[in-house]
Order: sequence, then C-alpha cells, then structure tokens
Amino acid sequence: VKSQLELIKHADGSWVPEYVTGGVCRITLPPSLLSNASKGISCRLKVVTPGLVTSNAFVVSAPLAIPVVPGHVPLFSAKDHSKRVATAQLCIGRIFSLEAQVVMARSLVQQLVSALRQPAGPDQDNAAMMEVLEALKPDKGWSAAAGVPQAFAASDTQGRTALRLAVD
Repeated sequence: VKSQLELIKHADGSWVPEYVTGGVCRITLPPSLLSNASKGISCRLKVVTPGLVTSNAFVVSAPLAIPVVPGHVPLFSAKDHSKRVATAQLCIGRIFSLEAQVVMARSLVQQLVSALRQPAGPDQDNAAMMEVLEALKPDKGWSAAAGVPQAFAASDTQGRTALRLAVD
C-alpha cells in the first residue's frame, strides 16, 4: 500500500503535510492485508523528489513496526543507508472507530475512578493509575467525539467525579 503526501515548508524550516487536518494523514489498509498480518505490519517512510520519468527516493527510514509511538524517526540517505541526514516526527497507529473509542474512554475512566475509591496507602498502585491517565491524554489520538472530558465529568451515585475522588 502506498500513500503520497505533499509537504510544505514552514518559515521555521519544518516540513508538514499539506491538505491534512492537524498534520494527520489517515491510510486505510485493506482487510485482506490486516487478516494476513499475524506477525504484524511494518512500513517504511520514503521522501521522494520528482523525476523526468519516475520519482527518486531522496531519504528513507528503516522498516518501522506498527504501531509507532510518537517520536523522531531517523531518515537516511537513499543511496547510503549508513548516512543519517534528517529526522521525521512520526506516529503510526491503528485508528479505532468512534464507538470503540467511546467504550474505551468510559472503561479507562471507570478503572481510574475504581482505583481512586480505594483508601490511599503505601501499597496503592499509583503506576496503574498513571498508565490510565497517560492513555487518556489528548495526544494519544482520541477523537473529540470520543467523550473523554465527558467521561471524566460523569459523577457517581454520590455526585463525585474522578477529580473529586482524586482530591479526597
């Protein structure tokens, strides 16, 4: 599967995708590829320049296993793969349907609320709560319609929200 993005150069020297919202490009993989990918999926980022007959690879990345956590991916010369010439900020993941995101957000907030209801003590698993909070960060790719803020604002039978439980 190939996808082409047109890039534009900003005044600060960075290159960003043109014609995509928030710098995010969605590529839908065919179901046949996904069903046969028992060992996972990988991709390679290539930056090409136009040529007379075909495009020419300018820089390439090493193969990247999907999902790729947000970060900087090294780019190497297409002619000399040992020569690092640039980096690209990249995040590649699977996009869940809106319905799945709503269920996931509610479930994660419920896990957090359940943990916050437990009396604080030295054995309380703060790491698990931090993982839930990390997963619910906006930069993790949540759709605005997934209702993460609404899940946090929901109150229990005593009118307490997740924030109220955290303060108590």
